[in-house]
Parts: sequence; structure tokens; C-alpha cells
Amino acid sequence: MKRIGYALLIATLLNLCAATLSAEDTAGKSASADTANAMQFGLGRGAANLFLGWLEIPRNFGYEFTARPLSAIVIAPLMGATLTAARTGYGLVDLLSFGYHGNYDYGAGIPDYPWLSPWVAQETDYE
Repeated sequence: MKRIGYALLIATLLNLCAATLSAEDTAGKSASADTANAMQFGLGRGAANLFLGWLEIPRNFGYEFTARPLSAIVIAPLMGATLTAARTGYGLVDLLSFGYHGNYDYGAGIPDYPWLSPWVAQETDYE
């Protein structure tokens, strides 16, 4: 069973290396280079969101407690769990499609990567 896991890991790494090398080789061909770059972006974003989606929970606690301290005890865990599920789901879709969908936006409230979201509110409702 371990050999199958190692074989899948090696095959995935070789596939990612081949995609990167093919993107560098086709720099003169704009259509295939754009597709390769978009796929590479989609794979990277998918991996980051799948494995780091849980960062939405502490991020939402920090953001909500600086923005709305009175209601943060209820809103922060709910928003954190919701955005964690959304980000993890989006990351899974990106990885399962091998990044083929490329440079599309998740939505207005969800940046491409978890670390791009604001961790501290700029203004509070109580100022």
C-alpha cells in the first residue's frame, strides 16, 4: 500500500514538473503558454486553498473581534466554518480539474489565497 502512495506522489510531482517545463518551452506560443500558466495558477491556488482553508477560522476570529466585538463570539465561528468549507471545496475543484479552469474569480468575498484576506478590520462599527 505504501508503494502505491509513493508511486502516486512521484507521478504527481513529475506531472507538475512536466507542466512547468512545458510552460517554459512554449513561451513563444501565446495560446499554449497562456493555458499552461493558467493551469499552473489554478493548481497552485487549489493546493493552497485545500490545505490552508482552515486558516479562515482564526482569521475570522481576529477580523470579527476587531470589527464587531460584541457579536463576534457568534459570527466568527459561523463565518470561519462557512468560508473554510467554501475555500476547501473550491480548492478541491481546482485540484480535481488539474487547474484547467485557470484564472477565474471565486467571488467578491473570497480572494484567491487565504493569506490575502484581511486579518484585522480597518474600521470598527463603534468609532
